[in-house]
Amino acid sequence: VAISPDGKYILSVVDDKGQQSLWLRNVPTDSNTQVMPPEAVQYLGVRFSPDGNYLYFVRGEPGQSLKLLYRAPVLGGTPQKLVTDVDTNITFSPDTHSLAYVVMNNPELGKFRLVVHSLGTGEGKTLVTGNMNQRLFDPAWSPDGKAIVCVMVQPGGAITGLVAINPLTDKQNLFFKSQWGYLTKLVWLPDGSGLLALSNDEETHHSRSRIVEISYPDGRARAV
Repeated sequence: VAISPDGKYILSVVDDKGQQSLWLRNVPTDSNTQVMPPEAVQYLGVRFSPDGNYLYFVRGEPGQSLKLLYRAPVLGGTPQKLVTDVDTNITFSPDTHSLAYVVMNNPELGKFRLVVHSLGTGEGKTLVTGNMNQRLFDPAWSPDGKAIVCVMVQPGGAITGLVAINPLTDKQNLFFKSQWGYLTKLVWLPDGSGLLALSNDEETHHSRSRIVEISYPDGRARAV
């Protein structure tokens, strides 16, 4: 699910017995419009562009394993393929000129890459690469543009952690480790003081997720 910058629209994926479709709800009128019809595909993520004019979504094609990034106008139009082989949701830079995502097992098996894609030139640049046993996912670009925070798998024996990557220097800072749960779906707070995440952990007996807040850069966690 994603909410538009002006709060008037909600974009969501509906799964019906393995058939996934994409829907846009207008909040003031409570009306729904189908963006993509039900198909045997999987959506990895949905986003609004920072200006609210476009929908972005990552999904596969029937019978294909690769996931692609699409863009479509909010008020209707044919979706445009932007990037082939995207393995996470995307996140936008504050200046809206770039977006970031993670690619896994390409071009090298057993490796991941954090990629920054220029919306102006269409070119991609690899910021970070590493082994899949400590892969990164769910990137979130900070409001001040100085950090891309990702979930890291099993850092230093923890279940998951949060690492901040400087997009200019590629320097990494592991500022939080979770011994008690598996974190996903990072979202920055607007003031940049921390992030929200979903946590599947002992508190819920690992049977469902709850929302937690992790402060940045000191890495203090609390339940929301």
